[in-house]
Amino acid sequence: MSNLRAAAGKPDSLPPAAYVSNLSTSHFSARCLHMIATANVADHVTDIPRSAATIAAAAGVNADALHRMLRLLAMNGIFQFSDGGWSHTPASALLRNDHPQSMRAFAAMIGDDINWTSLGAMSHTLATGEPATRQVHPGGIWGYYAEHQDLARQFDAAMTAKSHGDIALLLATLDMAGVSAVADIAGGRSHFLAKILDAHPQLRGILFDQPDVIANAIDHPRMTKAAGSFFEGGLPAADLYLMTHILHDWPDQDSIAILRNLRKVAPEGAKLVVYEFALPEGPEQHPSKAIDIVMLTVAGGRERTAKEYAALFAAAGWSDGGVVQTPGPMALHLAYAPSL
Repeated sequence: MSNLRAAAGKPDSLPPAAYVSNLSTSHFSARCLHMIATANVADHVTDIPRSAATIAAAAGVNADALHRMLRLLAMNGIFQFSDGGWSHTPASALLRNDHPQSMRAFAAMIGDDINWTSLGAMSHTLATGEPATRQVHPGGIWGYYAEHQDLARQFDAAMTAKSHGDIALLLATLDMAGVSAVADIAGGRSHFLAKILDAHPQLRGILFDQPDVIANAIDHPRMTKAAGSFFEGGLPAADLYLMTHILHDWPDQDSIAILRNLRKVAPEGAKLVVYEFALPEGPEQHPSKAIDIVMLTVAGGRERTAKEYAALFAAAGWSDGGVVQTPGPMALHLAYAPSL
């Protein structure tokens, strides 16, 4: 078990056939994580070992199946077995609903019907370059969520959960010198913007998103809300524009259209901060590479290198301002509005 765990990302630490076999079945580990998250199993696990039967009875699942799934997840550092029972690791604790940085909704969302079925239809993506979700549902992922509001709410919760770790990295890196008004474009429920405003009392903020999203956003005394679509206009004027995890949802043509619409309203000298991964140019390990395949298969977007973001900025009329790497895997891709 320890050899398999150590082999993650290291093809030379196992015989080639064993490594291929291990990777070929790795989606079963992910599926166990999806199911454990969906069933809220982690809420019934504590720091004191509890038997699988006790946990299963509380969660309403089968004890034998649960034990075997937890055993596989433990190989990947999620849950641990000792003294005849199961307890939390720092990673599995994130699957609790009451954890302040809970990732339960994110893990469940990645394993929901549209995501998992699209994974099974990935042959369509390989053959055509189009998202497999369009084979699964005519409206793609967004159309599917529009028809399944329970899963749409789970998606929103997943994005909110994912933002918890990102907010701290962004605040530690974002330079707000000379900024008086910041607009969070497609800012969701305003988790990012509210934290930025809390950290910078001199700022006022503008939250821009779809009307139904704006209606459920958090309020802040120095924040106004503007409803609209970044494809149709109505974008606000601001000193700094923030886009967090937005452009990777869209292919290049749509991303350029979004950036052009933003450029039309941006005052001269306005700053744009695109908070995304900076996809490495080489073969090194990086979380953006797995997310890139999620974007390819599910959303139709892509992760990008720093050079690719600079090309988007240039095509949309922005001047590239370089990249600032956060202490984590995320980066700030910077651009400025030149005089027209």
